[in-house]
Amino acid sequence: MSDAPLITLAVVMFCASVLDLGGLWGAAYAGSRPGARRTSLAGIRTGKLMASDEAWRVGHTEALRWAKLGALSLVVPGVVVLLLLGVAPGAAAVLETLLFVAGLVLLFLTVRAAHRAVDAGQAGSPSSSAR
Repeated sequence: MSDAPLITLAVVMFCASVLDLGGLWGAAYAGSRPGARRTSLAGIRTGKLMASDEAWRVGHTEALRWAKLGALSLVVPGVVVLLLLGVAPGAAAVLETLLFVAGLVLLFLTVRAAHRAVDAGQAGSPSSSAR
């Protein structure tokens, strides 16, 4: 039996993970810069983050921290797993798929952290004490 399908799967899963995390990192970086404004084209476009330019920056600043964590914790092991392709292509394919799923979970956790950062920022704002 040929290992070509397993090798292809491992490489595709690695590329998908890099694109997922790269897109998250790029959007979070752009949205966290001083003077960044809300945009309907890219970024974490949820109701909480689209509420104001300040919410956009606060949420994306927190998301950037999580994107950096994801890059270190998922891409580096992904590269190591790719090195296993010649030795154990089946195991490499399974591990790369698991790393991709972990990247998707990280995406959801990143959005949750961004929402919590916005909520914490609003709780500390002067206008929230008047409510």
